Amino acid sequence: MRAFINPFFSKNTIESLNLSKTRKPIVFPWQILIKTKAVALNPHDLNVLHGNAFSLGLLRKEGKILGCDVSGSIIKKGIFANKFKKGDKVFAMINPLIAGGFSEYVCLNFWNTRKIPSQINTKEAAAISLVSLTALNALFPYQNSNKSILIIGASGGVGHIACQIALYFGLKVTAVCSEKNRKFVESLGVNSIISYDKEQIGKRRFDIIFDVVNTYSNNKFEDNLNPNGNYIYTYPNKNMIKTHLKNLIKLKFNQKLVLVKYNKNHLDLLLNLIENDNLRVNIQKEFSFLELTEGLIELNKKRTIGKLVCLLD
Repeated sequence: MRAFINPFFSKNTIESLNLSKTRKPIVFPWQILIKTKAVALNPHDLNVLHGNAFSLGLLRKEGKILGCDVSGSIIKKGIFANKFKKGDKVFAMINPLIAGGFSEYVCLNFWNTRKIPSQINTKEAAAISLVSLTALNALFPYQNSNKSILIIGASGGVGHIACQIALYFGLKVTAVCSEKNRKFVESLGVNSIISYDKEQIGKRRFDIIFDVVNTYSNNKFEDNLNPNGNYIYTYPNKNMIKTHLKNLIKLKFNQKLVLVKYNKNHLDLLLNLIENDNLRVNIQKEFSFLELTEGLIELNKKRTIGKLVCLLD
């Protein structure tokens, strides 16, 4: 099979990814093998490649196949994957520590794989898992709380999904985006919008700040938090980790780092949201598999509205 592999002794850049021939993965009894139809491009892939995200910089990236979000058709299954049959169209988020999605064939664990609902197509299925599970990990504790939330980076991958989930949970959503993306964010149904290139957040306060793009430094987020409020961030850079540790030493627990992880209840809720048309993923642009590195270059500009995906034959 063909896969984009980061060679050993490479410079760990997007351009260093090579489309190479490699063996198909071995299917263990608890796994299914799919022929990949679509793979999403995520900032996590770049973080691992560049080694610029806290512990992610310690992960092996040389000789590695990146890619976490995939969809495709089952061509082989292990004996324990009895809920599936050959030919089923499925989607899944691969464990981000393992990855392997930038390839023509991928092995998935049966427990975090789901059949693609009729409400979405193959490319939307590939794009929706990682961003939705990240948002659900962050927002699940606040459902039915009627709290106010500020979502920073509302037009991006995690951001536009978080806006929809927050509204479903009954939160009062203020979204931060550029003026250029205002109409798109308005279409998500948020309560109010702050265009960061035209106005400041100022002294407005919220019960929750979900900062997808790490806008704040040090403890400045506290200026916009209500008493007992929570600041949630998704990208573990060194400055935020230092601030987090300092706050813990001071017995201040208003800061929370959320990393994506598999959760059966969250995955089942995601499926329910899709099937009841309560969640949609926006795909800004599609690339062919051969154009995957071009897609990553586009992603690295940090101007994506929703998601980017690569389609395979």
